[in-house]
Amino acid sequence: MSSAAPTQHPGPSLYEEDFYAWTIATASLLRQRRLTEIDLVHVGEVVEDMGKRERRELKSHIRNVTLHLLNWQYQPKKRGSSWRQSIRNGRIEIHQPDTLPIHGRAGTRCGVLAEVIQISK
Repeated sequence: MSSAAPTQHPGPSLYEEDFYAWTIATASLLRQRRLTEIDLVHVGEVVEDMGKRERRELKSHIRNVTLHLLNWQYQPKKRGSSWRQSIRNGRIEIHQPDTLPIHGRAGTRCGVLAEVIQISK
């Protein structure tokens, strides 16, 4: 029989139990510059996921606007207010300042546009 103490497994982290509360707590720690207390692994995952999500959303808006513009151009008899509204809304989303981070907005938009064009070939 072993006399070693049983291994203690920590319970679920705040990140796992309440993501919103974790984001508020982490933001507070960042503002206070209490960097040693920050859950860096999960912060890295969240930042990476945010970037991926933003890129997917931008690609989707570019793809939708492109498809509706092509429909508008080549199917004039089917033109309607829904296509017009979709084109207008998509353009607004693409040009929103908050759709991409401050650094590299133009380069990222060009790169995403190139990807959308490549995908649609």
